[in-house]
Amino acid sequence: MVKRSDEKNRPVVNIVSIVLGSISIIISFIFPYFVAITGTLGVILAYVEKEKGSKKLNSWALILNIIGIFLAILILSIALVALVWNNNLLNGLGNLG
Repeated sequence: MVKRSDEKNRPVVNIVSIVLGSISIIISFIFPYFVAITGTLGVILAYVEKEKGSKKLNSWALILNIIGIFLAILILSIALVALVWNNNLLNGLGNLG
């Protein structure tokens, strides 16, 4: 039995992209900077396999990766606002006395 490399029953790239999307969502709360790598790589893999693989798997891969990237941007934005707000608060308390 000879296995072909272009077999349609093995959507490996889409599954890898789904795994990267899941990892992106999980680590967006812990290490949001790494999502730039995993999320972007997952989106690229899903885009490359857009015409070749299952439409359903491809859609899930894109959705998960985009959600991971969005969450990372949201977490970093909240952290930046909190940092600026805390800095202004501390500088304001220093000027009271």
